[in-house]
Amino acid sequence: MDEATLACYQRELLTRLRAGQSPQAIAAALQADPRFAAWRDDLDALDHDALGVAVELVAKWSPQG
Repeated sequence: MDEATLACYQRELLTRLRAGQSPQAIAAALQADPRFAAWRDDLDALDHDALGVAVELVAKWSPQG
């Protein structure tokens, strides 16, 4: 895993969390993104309950700027 791809993944995840997307939509979008194809197995194992908590935490604590 190279740092540029990891940074890209983190930006994409945070963008989707800030948008308040459903956990299922976030997981599906990340799984379908060709930039993250090397991580497909890990992305398939994303816990939707954990993503739901992340959406709530980002909505409460993340700067919106």
